[in-house]
Amino acid sequence: MKHQTIEQLQIVAEIDQAYPRQAMSCSERLERWAELLERNPDRRLSTLHQTEYQPLRARGAMRPRPASSLAA
Repeated sequence: MKHQTIEQLQIVAEIDQAYPRQAMSCSERLERWAELLERNPDRRLSTLHQTEYQPLRARGAMRPRPASSLAA
């Protein structure tokens, strides 16, 4: 994944900078996905490829960290 600044991303996407940056619990992430799908039912959301087949340690490493853009 290529790192891009917020300014670079704003050229191609709408960035919600007011969105909270703290880590979300599992249930909060699920609620966030539900909220996004309710707003735009045709939107396709996807998890990391084949997450469920990875060993437990690898899945832990794949989880978004508090500062990660994946957390949003």
